[in-house]
Amino acid sequence: MNDRRAALVAGPDVWEVVAHLQELDGPIERRIEVLSAKSSLHTGKIKIAIAYARDHGSEIIERIGRNREAVEAIRHPASARVPVIERDHLTLVTPLRE
Repeated sequence: MNDRRAALVAGPDVWEVVAHLQELDGPIERRIEVLSAKSSLHTGKIKIAIAYARDHGSEIIERIGRNREAVEAIRHPASARVPVIERDHLTLVTPLRE
């Protein structure tokens, strides 16, 4: 993976939006509303991030995984690290048809 990151204009990286959506419960439209309210990010921008993630799923999943692994490396000693990407790795990349 290269270090190029897709980002929204005047907003977060696409992988960050998808990661936050993965942390929420409920139908996708509800998740979008909740994230918009929590972040002041317009729902239209969130939907653009989702569309990009659908087209570039492996890139987004890898970026989310790398971030989660970095967080785990900080929280836990090296000997206790386990890859974190297994949790709903494609949940918000493919089934966003609601």
